Amino acid sequence: MDIKENIKSKPIRKDSSNLHSTLMMKDIDSVYTSSTMDQLLSTIGCFDYDVVEDETFWSDQVFTIFDINNDNSFVPTYETLLTFIHPDDQSYYDQAIKNALHQSKSYSIEYRIVDKNSVIKTIREQANIIVDENGNSIRIIGTVLDISKIKKTEKLLLEKEQPFETFYHSLDTAIWSMDANMEEWIFCSNAIENITGFPADLFLNYQLSWTDLIHPLYIDHFYINYQKVLSGQDTNMQYKILCRNGEEKWIQERTIPVLNEKNELIRLDGIISDITEKKQIEDKINKLAFLDDITGLPNRVTLEKRIESQIQKLEDSLEAFALLLIDMDRFRQINDSFGRAVGDQLIKQIAFRLTECVREKGVVARMVGDEFCILLPNVHDIDAPVKLAETITQSLQELFIIDNYELYVTASIGISMYPHDGKTSEALLSNTDVALNRAKKLGRNIVKVYSPSMSMEAHRVFKLEKDLRKAISNQEFFLVYQPIVDANTNMIKSAEALIRWAHPELGIIPPSEFIPLAEENGFILEITDWTLQTACHQMNQWRQHGLPLVPISVNISAKRLLRNDFKEMINQILIETKINPSYIELEITESTLIKNEQVIINRIEEIKKLGVRLALDDFGTGYSSLIYLKQFKVDTIKIDRFFIQDLLTSDAAITKSIIYLAKGLNMSVIAEGVETKEQLNFLRDQNCHYIQGYLYSKPVSSDDFQNHLQNEYIAIH
Repeated sequence: MDIKENIKSKPIRKDSSNLHSTLMMKDIDSVYTSSTMDQLLSTIGCFDYDVVEDETFWSDQVFTIFDINNDNSFVPTYETLLTFIHPDDQSYYDQAIKNALHQSKSYSIEYRIVDKNSVIKTIREQANIIVDENGNSIRIIGTVLDISKIKKTEKLLLEKEQPFETFYHSLDTAIWSMDANMEEWIFCSNAIENITGFPADLFLNYQLSWTDLIHPLYIDHFYINYQKVLSGQDTNMQYKILCRNGEEKWIQERTIPVLNEKNELIRLDGIISDITEKKQIEDKINKLAFLDDITGLPNRVTLEKRIESQIQKLEDSLEAFALLLIDMDRFRQINDSFGRAVGDQLIKQIAFRLTECVREKGVVARMVGDEFCILLPNVHDIDAPVKLAETITQSLQELFIIDNYELYVTASIGISMYPHDGKTSEALLSNTDVALNRAKKLGRNIVKVYSPSMSMEAHRVFKLEKDLRKAISNQEFFLVYQPIVDANTNMIKSAEALIRWAHPELGIIPPSEFIPLAEENGFILEITDWTLQTACHQMNQWRQHGLPLVPISVNISAKRLLRNDFKEMINQILIETKINPSYIELEITESTLIKNEQVIINRIEEIKKLGVRLALDDFGTGYSSLIYLKQFKVDTIKIDRFFIQDLLTSDAAITKSIIYLAKGLNMSVIAEGVETKEQLNFLRDQNCHYIQGYLYSKPVSSDDFQNHLQNEYIAIH
């Protein structure tokens, strides 16, 4: 027989002891279990573990392995899994998982479990570790195999408890042996029929050649490996075959050349396993690891690899490519209003439109949430990506219909170019994100191209956010006070306390720059408490100096107002400083009122019982609802400076209406941002109660405001 072409051989020999001897001489674990594991298992399952949330998805097969009813009452977590692992293997398992997460590497381990019937099973677990953009391990995706039968069979084999020929015929894995000199089949187990659909006799009686079954795409691969066998090398290859029923199957073939004392090839022994199911599971794992599960688009990991590949390709050339980072504007509101299911359907439709815009010109990937990225190769200048961005914004503005809901979205887009804006995938993605953030700050539906000045601004924001938490302990905050004056008498009625930050390196930082950062990271709670406490202590000092006190207003963050301890915090400060509550006025915005309405009503009732006053800041820029004014028992309305600026032209009627409204509700009214005598005269004519603005005074230090208190009056500048 020509072994390379696997020509038909003679009938089976009854003596298979040589085959057994060869297999026993080889490493049992590497020769036998690695090839036959997937065919001897009784069940196979897959799992997906979220490391951050400690949540696990199990397939039905995993529940079967662990002998647990899948009735939604059992929620798999890491700790519950450990309770099923054999006590002697728990420490080993825990350390293996922790090492894999720490090193972000795939793993393959074996351990024992004890099910509810006290049955001990041996499990082989194989998994990949998924990392986020920062390289942190966030998910484990893998398979769980019950290899108890394999272990039992190995034991039987080693103990020689059954005739070897009968044993081989009982396996799901096909065992074969061939005489290299006589070109004869020595042995072929019956399992070959289970794999191929053809009985063993067809191979043994010269009626069918194995190479007739090999898929044409893999025949060259097969011959290359068999050349190695003929030269005396072990081979372990995977390829596809065409079965009797037309089905394509993946098989794994391990072939062992047997040499005599003269180092001459005398026999070939082999094992053939059906690994189709294993391949299918591997494909599913790869899709989970490298494709987005909602849209089917490449995920962030895949995109980064594409970018790195593109960089390597263009490293020594003058060609360029572009990245477009796309973020949906206010997408969270859709999820909150219509539910995540609608949000996921919208994400799918957005992905489709992006793909239609790009077509074969580039790669569309879903990064995270409502953020997408496009890799646009073969561009010579910025015009092409900008034109594509404009096409995308126009496409996304068209109506989406999901579950009979009519939805509209817009997108902000940031663009960067290789190599001008970065020569690594990390630098390019970072700079594209900087451009996207600039677009989002400028409003909705904006496209911005990256420039180095943006990174400088991003670095400043990063530094401010990092240093913000140390500002109170380092005593870098201070308060300034802007007088609020009686419009008719010029007498100081009250003042607004305003916070400033004296950064040791960057100088005075205005609230408009650091307050939004404090709102994002939650530090606004401490800033609010510090501001109120400092203002009250300052009033106490003025009182000790014998100065006449006036009410001081302090801006209150909505987040702080919603905390359960807000009333206790104010009460404690009033007790410490011995300040009359009527001298404290809390300023909140209209948007604060309409969010968490009932909670706000309860909180305001609590603080007003203390005797503290309430002012509605920036009135007219929000909802301006009469219901809210009455419902929340506001003491003072502050007209936003936006209306005062155009007071003598377009906004006169609005300002008149606000003043009239306040008087009708027995509320005080303060006009903010008054800078000219003409504005003052208009407000006086409309019987506006109080004035705040540069016409009288800019915000001043506590010492300068103390001088104002001594005089009690402020002259017009």
